Amino acid sequence: MPQVMAQAIAPVLKAFAQKLQSLEYYVCQSLEGDWLITTLAQQSDPQQTKTVIYGFSSLALAQQHQGSNADPSLIAVPLPVTHLLFQLFSLAAVDSLILTEAQGSLEIRRQDLQQAVQQQLLGDRPRQTPGSQWA
Repeated sequence: MPQVMAQAIAPVLKAFAQKLQSLEYYVCQSLEGDWLITTLAQQSDPQQTKTVIYGFSSLALAQQHQGSNADPSLIAVPLPVTHLLFQLFSLAAVDSLILTEAQGSLEIRRQDLQQAVQQQLLGDRPRQTPGSQWA
């Protein structure tokens, strides 16, 4: 496993992280340390859902997202972007990481990370998948 981590996972996480504007993002979590996971439904088909974790480039954006109805049992903690990407890669229950920055939001799909790691393991150069800016 350490060899796979060094040869495939770490380079892919680093490549994804270098395309982002921040080195760390704030994630809302419970006082026990559990991350807030959100299920989103498509407007056109409410039966089709995806599970996401939101990350914010600043504490102010995280607080703004929670709004006036902020849950007092949730706190926003800063985490290195590589840690967030690794968790996305390893959490099968989460489909995407949505990162919010001052200029807007972008989505990183777990599927894109996994495909990039697989390509790295096979020795292929990453190819861009349709609809993705991350490969």
